[in-house]
Amino acid sequence: AAADIAIDTLTATAYESLAISSLRDTAGAVSYDNESSATGGGSITGNKWTLSNTALKNANIVGYADIHFADGITLDSAKLNLASTTKGFTAEAVNVLNGSSLTVRTATDIAISALKGRNSRLFLTALNQNGRSVGTRSGANGGGKLAAMSIELTSCDTTVTTWDDVTVGESLEASEDDADPDPDPSIVTITSVHGGFSLADHDALETFLRVIDTQLGLHVAANIDVDHLIITDSNADLTALADANGLAVDSLASAAGGGDFSAKTVTVSNGTANALSTSITAWMDLTIASDENDGGSGTPDNNVLSASNTAAGSLTLTLRAANGNLLSNSWFDSWYFDNVTASLTAGGFIVAQDSVTVVNGADVTI
Repeated sequence: AAADIAIDTLTATAYESLAISSLRDTAGAVSYDNESSATGGGSITGNKWTLSNTALKNANIVGYADIHFADGITLDSAKLNLASTTKGFTAEAVNVLNGSSLTVRTATDIAISALKGRNSRLFLTALNQNGRSVGTRSGANGGGKLAAMSIELTSCDTTVTTWDDVTVGESLEASEDDADPDPDPSIVTITSVHGGFSLADHDALETFLRVIDTQLGLHVAANIDVDHLIITDSNADLTALADANGLAVDSLASAAGGGDFSAKTVTVSNGTANALSTSITAWMDLTIASDENDGGSGTPDNNVLSASNTAAGSLTLTLRAANGNLLSNSWFDSWYFDNVTASLTAGGFIVAQDSVTVVNGADVTI
């Protein structure tokens, strides 16, 4: 269609191909595969859409303006390329299940209340070049943000790249599928090219970024705020670093600026035979401090930073505040290291308000 498309309920099963587009040029409607020639068009809206197709044939949904699903969209063994040429994408729920592949490309914001993936691939970008959406960071000079209430990923390969902030309201959890006899670990890479990342407690709700059997990369140009970070049997690399143009980079060697890292608690553990590592690097301050344990006594149960290796493998923890301070400066903020190798460095000063416990052969450099 050359203008808006509205389909309340769509159920597509065992199709050979599926294409829906709201694009036009000066002559009229154009197809999704001629998106580059579109000079206008409309939005695509729906309530509940479901795509299922064991053969993983292509489905393409391309709108010139906003794409919105009031209830949500579910892929079950399906492959979908969804794009908005000049606007964004919103949905109450997005479910990507059973070997599905979802690619989302928008020029502005992505807003999903509940995002769930299982044994699937997800690739989401909120980037544009001169106002038109692009699917890679290369060449992008603008874009939007990602906002979600909850993200749950099980044995998924997930890449999220936005221009502005990534904000999660309640939880982000990634793990492997315990029900699968040969499960794949989750791979999660989140990049905010020009913004930050936030998953913070609010309205008495405890929020968590929790990964189990996962490879996690979180790279932003500004601040990372994660109130409760739990990394179990995983590799993780978190950076708040930017280059001279203010764009996110994933190594200190490439950085000329960046932001802070802030958390109430960080818990890292390895119960496997693998050699695992977690690294957190901030350009300025790296703060792990909590007022939630101010009635405690500084015992391990009240540690704001805990790193432990309990099996035959090894665990390396690296914390670095490149040009700022490394702080745990609320009452009874304690650090606990058990059979790990840890390095904590700062360009300024380092504070553990209550105590530091090093046990079972842990090698800790501060």
